[in-house]
Amino acid sequence: MKVLASHIRTIADILKVMRPGIVAGGFFAFCLGVLLGRLENQVFDTTRIALGYLVVCLSDLSTHYSNDYFDARLTRARDRQKIFGGSDVLIRRPELRPLTLRIAVILTTISIVLAAVSVFLYGAPSELLLMTAAGNLLGWIYSAPPIRLSSRGLGEIAIAVGVGLGIPGAGYLVTKGRFDSLFLSLAIPFMMYGFVLSLSLEIPDMEDDLQAGKKTLVVRKGRSFSFLAVMALSSLATLSFFIYSTVAASLQIINLKVVTVLSSIPLATGITGFVKRREKREQADPLSAANIVALFLFNISTDLYLTTLLICSRP
Repeated sequence: MKVLASHIRTIADILKVMRPGIVAGGFFAFCLGVLLGRLENQVFDTTRIALGYLVVCLSDLSTHYSNDYFDARLTRARDRQKIFGGSDVLIRRPELRPLTLRIAVILTTISIVLAAVSVFLYGAPSELLLMTAAGNLLGWIYSAPPIRLSSRGLGEIAIAVGVGLGIPGAGYLVTKGRFDSLFLSLAIPFMMYGFVLSLSLEIPDMEDDLQAGKKTLVVRKGRSFSFLAVMALSSLATLSFFIYSTVAASLQIINLKVVTVLSSIPLATGITGFVKRREKREQADPLSAANIVALFLFNISTDLYLTTLLICSRP
């Protein structure tokens, strides 16, 4: 019984590294890309889309495992719980680190293999394989030495590109088969939201990242500046949607005024976070978590709007 209990505990701890909240956010972002790609009556290839999501999900999970593996060597254990962000499992249980690294490698390998299967057997665009390879590489060099983007002040850009461009981009690509002006334009505010996500994940970890030698924007500029940056990026995203809704005729396949209204959700929490900003971690934690929840709600609300639009447009 003790052996069984030990195995169960190990499995539970390994699963904690997955960060299910962030994985769920990736699912809604991927769906956003799929729904945008479906707007012009594209063929809904369920198999190709399912494979596309598996490619993205496994790549995302690989990043979680590799990030926790490399960070465990630099960070001390913390006596606190967070809704989002990494766990302390590998710090408390260093014997699990080799297994975690193997899992990360396996997930990356399967992700790339499935991307190749999607391209060569199910007709997905070849760009999907290139994006998958680039996304997995970006996930590894985010935290792995010697490049370690998170220690060079480039971590936020990596997350913004991966989350704002890569995940919805993969959904769009496997559905429509190519990128066009609609997605490339919307990718700009999407990447702004990716930047907001990265800052909101970093704000609670400022002291730990400082101790680990990470040169994040939060470490370099402090929490107050970071809340200001979140508000500014959320405002620019809303402004982008508004401008598109008024002057970009080529994007009017959807009512971007509705998306502009929905973007007020992360804008509201961004403004609230700045107004109530605090440098102490205990007070900053819920404000940063609210920003992340708002991004989830934006994605879910936009997914629902696009789904409604597709249903209503059927003959």
